[in-house]
Parts: sequence; C-alpha cells; structure tokens
Amino acid sequence: MKIGYVVGFALLIATPALAASTKTDNGVTIECVVTGSDKDGFDLTGETDGKSEKHCTASCQLTQNDGKKTKEYEYSNRPLGKRTGKQALGGEAGLPGKPLKNPDVTKASCK
Repeated sequence: MKIGYVVGFALLIATPALAASTKTDNGVTIECVVTGSDKDGFDLTGETDGKSEKHCTASCQLTQNDGKKTKEYEYSNRPLGKRTGKQALGGEAGLPGKPLKNPDVTKASCK
C-alpha cells in the first residue's frame, strides 16, 4: 500500500512539468521535449487528427542550467501532413546552457 502512495505522489509532482510541454490548437497537439544525452537540445513536434493538412507556428522556451536564463525558439508556418502520428515542427541540438530543462510551448497556432 505504501508503494501506491509513493507512485501517486510522484505522478502528482510530475504532472505539472509534463503539462507545460504541450499545447493544443485547432486539433493539433504541439509538444516540446528536451533531448540529447547531455540534455542540450529539444524537439518540437505536432500531432494532427490526420483529417487535413495544417500549417503551424509554434515556439518552445527552455530554462538553462542556472535556472534563471531562458531561451525561446520559434518556428513559423511549418507544414504538418495529412497523416496521424508525431511530425517534426522544429528543434535544435548542441545548445549552450546544458542541461536544459522545463520545456514550455509558449506559442501554438495552427491553421
């Protein structure tokens, strides 16, 4: 029973961090995830319902290792095809300030 409480508590703590990395607009879920073995990059993806093509403008903000400096990366008018599953909208690798943390989709607009 104690394990259940620990797992439940861990999920409550993790949920806000996960919620900040995704946003949905016009049927497209946009997600930003920190990547790389040194956590020095990120991937920005979009997932559609597969019914129509979309064009999205999205941005991801990341916090650098000092916990104070942030950097935002924006990608405009990126196409997402008429298929289901995650599709790349943008991303970077080898960024300074590693390990990067707290990915936040700060802009999400799809048409």
